[in-house]
Amino acid sequence: MAEIFNAFIIEARFKPIVTMLDDIFTSVMTRVACRKHWCENLQQDICPRILKKLDKGKNQARWWQASAAANGLYSVKHGSEGFVVNIIAQTCTCRAWELSGIPCAHALAVMREENMNPIQFIDDCIALNA
Repeated sequence: MAEIFNAFIIEARFKPIVTMLDDIFTSVMTRVACRKHWCENLQQDICPRILKKLDKGKNQARWWQASAAANGLYSVKHGSEGFVVNIIAQTCTCRAWELSGIPCAHALAVMREENMNPIQFIDDCIALNA
């Protein structure tokens, strides 16, 4: 992350401190405004990066087999690995779904078995229009 920021301010780094800070401020504010304008023009509720991660998870979910247990609990297995997914509480024992707000591959395997729309299970804080 520091390397990216240093590359972002490479021209401003060699200026006097006040000029450098002013250049960094201007660059950051321009970038924020540009990103805000870009997001306002999107025609979907979910950011493209999140959709890309969701597609990657769907690809990984191909290998997992889900079987219903009870009350929204599912056992998801692949080889010797296994996880428990609670589709109602939106949790998985791998903890990835809870940490990122994006359904993990195990949860996506359950959704595939039950013909559910994964976009409905993305956390509201990730949605653009939440």
